[in-house]
Order: sequence, then structure tokens, then C-alpha cells
Amino acid sequence: MLRKPNKDIQQSEEDDDCFLQHVKKFAGYHHEKWDGTGYPNGLKGGEIPLHGRIMAVADVYGALVSERPYKKPFTHEQTVEIIYKQTAAHTLTRKSPGHF
Repeated sequence: MLRKPNKDIQQSEEDDDCFLQHVKKFAGYHHEKWDGTGYPNGLKGGEIPLHGRIMAVADVYGALVSERPYKKPFTHEQTVEIIYKQTAAHTLTRKSPGHF
């Protein structure tokens, strides 16, 4: 018996591929820094994909508000202040991120 390809499955695989492409960008560029001193590619400024810039802020925020064996968690307000002060080094533009 011949079966026709299931279009829903094919679409799902295409969606998965698209999703994974975004995941690669989020994970692959979030250590780049606006001034070019980051890794793995040493990208700077607008060369850094938006995915990486967004993830860098989320990564820093998560690290600062989390308790670690070597530090107590910062409050949201303290964290936002730290991020504002370090904006140039963490892949954003010099504009303040108003969504905080």
C-alpha cells in the first residue's frame, strides 16, 4: 500500500528546522560583546545578531538575580542598574533598554 507524505509532518520538520536555527543564534552569539571583546567570533556592534544581544541581557540578568555559592542574589532594581551601567560591554547599544 502506498502512503502519501503527511504534509503536517513535513511542515513540523520545517518548523523545527526554523526553530533550531533561532536557537543556534541565541546560543551561539550571546557571549559576543558590543566592543568586540566577546567570543566566539569577536563580533562587535551591529555585527552581532539581535538574537545574541537579547540572550546576553537575559543571561546577565539571570546570573545577577540568582544566588550563587559566592554571592547573594541582587534585587531586580540592582540588576537593572548594573545592566544599564554595563550596557556598552553587553551587546546593546548605548540607549537605555526601556523595557526594564
